Amino acid sequence: MKESFELLDAAQAMANIRTFEQTLLNLFKKGLLSGSTHTSIGQEANAVGVAAAINQDDVVVSNHRCHGHFLAHDGNMTSLFAEIMGLEGGVCGGWGGSQHLCIPRRFYSNGIQGGILPLGLGLALAMKMNEDHRLVTVFIGDGTLGQGAVYECLNMAAIYKVPLLVVIEDNGIAQSTPTKNTLAGSIVDRILAFGLRCESLEYPDARQVFEIASELGSSVRKGKPAVLVLRSARLGPHSKGDDTRPLKEIEELKKLDPLMRMIQQLPAGAEHRIFNQAEQLIEGALLQAQKYSEAKYIPIQKTKSLNVHSHPVADDPDSIAIARSLSGISFLEQINRALHDVMAENHSTLLLGEDLLDPYGGAFKASSGLSSKYPGRVIATPISEESFVGLCGGLALEGKKPIVEIMFGDFLAVAANQILNHLALYRGMYNRQVDVPVVIRAPMGGGRGYGPTHSQSLEKIFAGQSGLRVFAPSFMHPYKYLLEMALNSPDPTLMVENKISYPLRPEVDAEGLISDLFCHYHIEEDDIVLTLSPSAFEDDDFNIVCYGGMVPLAINAAQQLMLDHEISIRIIAPSCIHPLNAENLADKLVVDKPLIAIEEAMSAFGFAAELIAQLAEKDISPKVFRRIGAENCVIGAGRNLEKFILPSVETIISAVLELKGE
Repeated sequence: MKESFELLDAAQAMANIRTFEQTLLNLFKKGLLSGSTHTSIGQEANAVGVAAAINQDDVVVSNHRCHGHFLAHDGNMTSLFAEIMGLEGGVCGGWGGSQHLCIPRRFYSNGIQGGILPLGLGLALAMKMNEDHRLVTVFIGDGTLGQGAVYECLNMAAIYKVPLLVVIEDNGIAQSTPTKNTLAGSIVDRILAFGLRCESLEYPDARQVFEIASELGSSVRKGKPAVLVLRSARLGPHSKGDDTRPLKEIEELKKLDPLMRMIQQLPAGAEHRIFNQAEQLIEGALLQAQKYSEAKYIPIQKTKSLNVHSHPVADDPDSIAIARSLSGISFLEQINRALHDVMAENHSTLLLGEDLLDPYGGAFKASSGLSSKYPGRVIATPISEESFVGLCGGLALEGKKPIVEIMFGDFLAVAANQILNHLALYRGMYNRQVDVPVVIRAPMGGGRGYGPTHSQSLEKIFAGQSGLRVFAPSFMHPYKYLLEMALNSPDPTLMVENKISYPLRPEVDAEGLISDLFCHYHIEEDDIVLTLSPSAFEDDDFNIVCYGGMVPLAINAAQQLMLDHEISIRIIAPSCIHPLNAENLADKLVVDKPLIAIEEAMSAFGFAAELIAQLAEKDISPKVFRRIGAENCVIGAGRNLEKFILPSVETIISAVLELKGE
């Protein structure tokens, strides 16, 4: 922690920030910039005072109004200009823009209100676990106090005793709405309710901010998280020109301008020199930034097959070996063994979620025995899905490999903000400067009578999101291989586990057949495709493409159709449903035979629709196809209701016979 405060240096830093922000507004007026920008004019003392109090290798996490924080902590104006201008030389190569900045392990920002606090919490938790000397400072605004994730994180920060300093810049207005109209009670009282230390300053100058931030920082580094509330005056618009406040109100706020108040403490003539130097600095940085080229898009390469066979074959010894390795082992046992193995093999692997500690071991016992064997690496969380999923991003950015367990897949909806607006975007918007190897395990689906809010299949909400991979293995897929694949990926992975499949065990006979079906595993860079056939992949009459919990239904249907109607069904079951590579699946289809695509969710806008659309676009669609999914209604708790609503063996058989004309 820094011990001295230089008045002249602080004034210069504040002038640099203000001149930078004013230059941005001028560039927008001239039509030279696009998008949005949120300036910190009037709040420079907060950024400069805090930056002076912390160390350069400490981490700062900021929000949409991030330029001042970035410049105070890093100072690279050229790269910031270039980023806002969408140029290759930008902080994130032009991908992040004004609100999404990244210097790995030092600075991160995101424009979603409240969403940055889980990231900061995760970074701070990683510091504690790594016995790292650094602290994490998160800047939020008073408007952000309407977000529930803020309070979830304050609660966990207090419980986990992490080196986290939260700075609340209270400018009294959230975009255009005075926060007095939307924020009940006292900000300080809210913080104190969590047992956290909270200090508050009214329109402070940079020296005052430095002094209190230095004091707080010393205790924060010792695992005593704290909050600093800084009452401030936002002298500019929310964004470029959307200030609806009366001019009289703004003029009154200008009297509180921390920069001009600081300059008044300097010798005569200092103001001219400071602003002259700032203008020269900004002009030089802008000219340098303009020399960079525009950001370029480089397409992502499609995955490659690692398997020798491009088509399924009956006598593949590798496939038979995989099948035999799973024989007699339930899907739940597979998952539990895989978790034990990856925890043993890599000490950076962590497990987080609700009710995971022994003797309970998670709602479905997939995590049984882990907390006893790996104390300190299995973290019991409050019922705060958004925040404990989000904090995994911070853990991952500091080198951890977190696996988070969602108790029921339905609760993914609570965490959707962190998954879709944060974890899935970090690599892309930060120009691939960071890796986010987060695995989110989610028991999904119905069939157990849990009713409407505990039986849904919500994976299609997340399939289609860039930067996120969705695995949905069946009980016959090698779970450990997929888990290792996910943990070694630079992108986050959602692992959908159909809970009705947990007790199922593949039974492999002496010839390597499973349920009288020949099996073949086709291994790709980010997928394992299972194909099954009663005819040794030679003369099948129908194609069924399905995943997860629909695989055992398809197997049962295939057996009955062969016995009762002598109809041979080929089953193709990918483990990765997003990104879906339909061309790879097409290699395994029986050419010119009907295709039935099955998913447990309603078919609208789902897996089957995507599969058929991709095949049609490549002109490799079968001439006849059918989708099978749940009925368009909530999933009732009664057994008869579930039987009617969800896909079943009978549903599949009826569809095949109808297409067959029987």
